[in-house]
Amino acid sequence: MKTENAISEIQSMERAVERDTFIHRLDPVTKLLVTVAFFGVVLSMGKYNLGGVIAMSVYIFAGIAAGMIPIRKIIKRCIFIMPVMLLFGLANIIWDRQTGIVIGKLCISRGWVSAMVLMVKGMLTVSACYILIATTGVEGICAGLRKIRVSSIIVTQIWLTYRYLLLLVERAGDIFNAYRLRSPGQRGINIKAWGPLLGHLLMSSIDRGQNVYESMILRGYRGSFPIDTGKSSMKSNLIWAVAWCSVFIAIRIITGR
Repeated sequence: MKTENAISEIQSMERAVERDTFIHRLDPVTKLLVTVAFFGVVLSMGKYNLGGVIAMSVYIFAGIAAGMIPIRKIIKRCIFIMPVMLLFGLANIIWDRQTGIVIGKLCISRGWVSAMVLMVKGMLTVSACYILIATTGVEGICAGLRKIRVSSIIVTQIWLTYRYLLLLVERAGDIFNAYRLRSPGQRGINIKAWGPLLGHLLMSSIDRGQNVYESMILRGYRGSFPIDTGKSSMKSNLIWAVAWCSVFIAIRIITGR
């Protein structure tokens, strides 16, 4: 079931990339640069600047609305990052007990404030990554990397690794289903069968990958992929990039440290 869910999630993501919205039509380079600028401003926020990191969420809500992205998809991924961020901020909660925020009679320590800032930063960065992938796709991101002169070898490795993972997950699902049918009533896979199954998975996925590569060669692949120029005008890309970078800088200046 986990492999089937993984395949379903990947297919859902690829369907989301095919939507025709304003943000989908933007050049991949524009979205990459805006996302990097967003990361830079969010990560530069001070550990007690809760208002600043909350204000940066305006980009996330705008991206969700512009790309028609189901908010439950982002919430589902943020749920996994929150405990990790809270674990990182646990030391601050224990040691930094000075009063940070006073709401009526409620006093919140600076340790809790820094922990909340850390969690919000984690959620914002994960959400921004999801918006970038859901509106651009791995292929679009690779095209954007090539346009900013990233080595074709690195970009090709990223793109083929993504495609190879799809083949690997599909083959793992087939092997697990076959094992489950031959061992009815058994929960999981017996530890004695792990080695043979993993070896079979590796060899079969390599064979499948070789077939895919040969098909690419027959279709004209010569070591690089065509670059997608996007469907939006240069003016739209410039407005999107300048507007959001200005918003990020303004939030950073207004909220201070």
